[in-house]
Amino acid sequence: MEKISIDELNKYIKENYTDDEINEISDGAHTFASLYEQRAVLFATIVNANPEHAYKALKHDDGTMFDGYFIVGVNTPEGDYSYHYEKKYWNLFKCQQYARAPKWDGHTDKDVKRLLSINSWYNVSKPVTLATI
Repeated sequence: MEKISIDELNKYIKENYTDDEINEISDGAHTFASLYEQRAVLFATIVNANPEHAYKALKHDDGTMFDGYFIVGVNTPEGDYSYHYEKKYWNLFKCQQYARAPKWDGHTDKDVKRLLSINSWYNVSKPVTLATI
């Protein structure tokens, strides 16, 4: 079989497999479904430990939302960080519920490091960063 680019592979998968089948794709140790569930549990731990800085909403600030999903976010000292989750995870997050989420500040997955700034709320003497790990 001829090797194809990652973009071509992703396109092929999206065109030829259902969402349920894609969730079962594995790196040999974890499936996408397993990793998404783990991410939900880990983010819920952060949110539930800091409910005064967190929110969940069924709509984005403009009133839109992906079918079957909601948004959860934390207002960190370095700015917001949020994820979308399937509605089945709604009760996992114990925080303020808004009719609409705050306006998106443009953060992306590359801004996940903002979550490390939460350490400052706990008087961590030396802040943890990816550079110190």
